[in-house]
Amino acid sequence: AVIELAAPDDRLAEAPLIYAAATGADAGWRRAALFRYRPETASAEPLGATAPAAVLGRALTVLEPGTAWTMDLRQSVDVQLAHAGDALLSVDDDALMRGGNLCALGPELLQFGRADPIGPGRYRLSRLLRGWRGCEWAMAAHLANERFVLIDAERLAAVPSVATDVGALLEVRAVGLGDVTPVSASLAVDGRAVLPPSPVHGRVRIADGGDLLVQWTRRSRLGWAWRDDEVPLGEEREAYRVVVKAGAVTLREAEVTGPEWRYAAVDWASDAEVATAGAVALVIEVRQIGTHGVSRPLVASGLAASG
Repeated sequence: AVIELAAPDDRLAEAPLIYAAATGADAGWRRAALFRYRPETASAEPLGATAPAAVLGRALTVLEPGTAWTMDLRQSVDVQLAHAGDALLSVDDDALMRGGNLCALGPELLQFGRADPIGPGRYRLSRLLRGWRGCEWAMAAHLANERFVLIDAERLAAVPSVATDVGALLEVRAVGLGDVTPVSASLAVDGRAVLPPSPVHGRVRIADGGDLLVQWTRRSRLGWAWRDDEVPLGEEREAYRVVVKAGAVTLREAEVTGPEWRYAAVDWASDAEVATAGAVALVIEVRQIGTHGVSRPLVASGLAASG
């Protein structure tokens, strides 16, 4: 498996954090040689060896969207481990708060407090902390049979990357002793360690004169630890891109340097008419502009001209 992490501590990453995790189906498996395959040159770049055997598996059920930033007590997911000798253990809430049982399930990074055995090598994971470090967007992207990886730094091999890998499809191949053909795993790099997380806590209200005042709260890729003061910016400058859309059509775009944008009443009314005529929603998207690219959007919708 190939996975991508946000920075595990408050350090400023300059390139995506990509890792390969590998295991074998039998107890005699040790390690394999790793290569990054580059289709543009049809070449395989040696990356060294895999780390010790990781705990890998597949999802037997689809993890439904849940609640980010609080304990998700409603959702669960069943996983089948690849190696019969591996096991998953439950941990208490104190251990969760210290980062215990961090895993990758498809694109989402999450933690699980309960791991209940339901069959040979099968576990039902529940008591979840979802959307670890800004990937709450991935809660709606789960599929059956997606890859499960228990994240243990000693069982992950780093895959070198550069900032321009963001948006690329990265393929890693592994060749073990006696393998006739390599095993391949791919990852669409989203840059979660180098791009700012999306703004949160969007607020839209009618200001004096009928304008809309759109406000939000900034997050930072350096601000995951609990702090008593304001989180550091983590980017070269503070800037946001605000886009107004009617369905898929962009009606206007602005760049601001603070967490607020004033949507003039006359523009709002005009844009709402366009959206109504096309029977589509009028939405505002706010993205933070970072050193290496823009964040995912904070979206506000339902902006009818009646207010």
